[in-house]
Amino acid sequence: MKRLLPVLVAAFSIAAAQGAPGELHDVGGHSLHMYCTGEAASTPTVILDAGLGDWSLQMRNLQDEVSDFARVCSYDRAGYGWSEPGPQPRTSDVLVDELVALLAASGEQGPYLFVGHSFGGANMIGLAHDHPELTAGVLLLDASHPEQLERLAEVPALLLLQDMEIEGLAQLSLAAAAGELGAADVMEMVPAGVPEELHDVWAEQFLHSGSLQAAVDEYDSIDASLEWVGERYDLGDLPLGVVARDAGISLPPEILEALGINQADLDRAEEIWRDMQLENAALSTNSRFEVAEASPHYVHYFQLGLVTDLLHGLIDANAAF
Repeated sequence: MKRLLPVLVAAFSIAAAQGAPGELHDVGGHSLHMYCTGEAASTPTVILDAGLGDWSLQMRNLQDEVSDFARVCSYDRAGYGWSEPGPQPRTSDVLVDELVALLAASGEQGPYLFVGHSFGGANMIGLAHDHPELTAGVLLLDASHPEQLERLAEVPALLLLQDMEIEGLAQLSLAAAAGELGAADVMEMVPAGVPEELHDVWAEQFLHSGSLQAAVDEYDSIDASLEWVGERYDLGDLPLGVVARDAGISLPPEILEALGINQADLDRAEEIWRDMQLENAALSTNSRFEVAEASPHYVHYFQLGLVTDLLHGLIDANAAF
């Protein structure tokens, strides 16, 4: 999908400053939200970057766990959560530049251990390549791969499914802007990793912060973003952890039939995805690869212990990594 569906976000800047759990920092004409917990220590500060369509609340379960043993910060890319919208296009090079500016403005001490889920992982690859002086290590959580669109084109219905999902978000954004949706209408969509006491907050931000439009904007630029990451697809001997999912997409038979896809297609897509995760692990000569057993894409929801164990290994210089 290559067209943008506009949404009204004129009052966003005022709303963003109200009720934000963290702090807003100017990154050059707009402000991004960062939420940091845990005690500052001599170990690297952990920075969490969520996937496309997600923001800091989707990383909260991981952040709460990590804050017991490290300083950890989640943030909202421009337009998401409590952050203000940023300039177009929303390509990975722009997103990385904004995160680097946010880190400088926040005063959080580097170097940093960058953790990225899905599309956020692709951004962290590019950041670590361009800014080794800021990077103590990288942890990729079922992360995107620069050639994923070309390779997954072998299963066209799967890419169609992704387009349909983003189109659905775009239509939701229009309905939300028109005042046709309330928080109660999207409560069934709350991700598993958002703590129950924050479900209402997630629903409100999902509809009214510009998060929907931010996802559409990032997806509209996904080709350029992955090309940019592909040009930086080498991390030398940087400490690197990669967690791959074990469970793929599961759809009812009637949905598979309507999409013209079968289980063999989905199985082939999973083989392609696993190969790309192994290639992500080969980005560094100093890497560790793990499969999150019985876990779908959100490995930090379903195998939280595995993810935190890898973080311990990356953080603790004496740990066997």
